[in-house]
Amino acid sequence: MQQATFGTLLREARERARLTLEGLAAASGVSVRAIGDMERGRRRRCTGRPLPGRRSGGNGRGG
Repeated sequence: MQQATFGTLLREARERARLTLEGLAAASGVSVRAIGDMERGRRRRCTGRPLPGRRSGGNGRGG
């Protein structure tokens, strides 16, 4: 059994949500190119906007 890659999981989730690359980009604040690169396994990280509930630069522990 082969383990799914992050890119495969990302694409499958995007397609299940019936989002285009452009729709996901608009919703996430990540560029269309970056999402496409992630789906193809060409990029491992993104530098989009922080997720709700997370503080920029923090570790989530408060303080």
